[in-house]
Amino acid sequence: MFQHIKTSLLIVLTSLALSACGFHLLGANSSRNLPNSIAIIGNTDNEIVESLKVQKPDSIMPTTSDKADVTLEFGDISTNRTVLSKTAVGTVSEYHVRLSVVIQAYDKHKNQLLAPTRLSTSRNLIVGTGYATAEDAEFERLNSDMARELANSIVYRVRAVWLTHQKTAL
Repeated sequence: MFQHIKTSLLIVLTSLALSACGFHLLGANSSRNLPNSIAIIGNTDNEIVESLKVQKPDSIMPTTSDKADVTLEFGDISTNRTVLSKTAVGTVSEYHVRLSVVIQAYDKHKNQLLAPTRLSTSRNLIVGTGYATAEDAEFERLNSDMARELANSIVYRVRAVWLTHQKTAL
């Protein structure tokens, strides 16, 4: 009997301790960690911005920079493909592919939330001999994957700076 009461009391105390530390809130209201509106300006005609628009939660409304909670500015975007190795006959067998973007973010009062930051990702692309069209298709697929990865990184950074901005504004 005493063991049953002791176990029940331990369960109640554990649940109270977890609820007191905010454990029950994990994921419950993640939208408060995001701005209500966002403007995307600058070099916006690229696959990174398109991936970002797809990943954007429905609760964030696109708007102009004068009305947005956060303005995300895209600067230089570069793609680079360098030869890593060649076959004995001189054809390329491996490339190093790199995609990078410079971004910065401001709040509605033009306070800088994120200083100009270069984000980049790279991959190695191994190609077979005699498959020029497959090489181009694989290069495009790899660029799309890297653009989605950079868009993901941008979402995480905007979420982090917005959360910090919200805490300092309180």
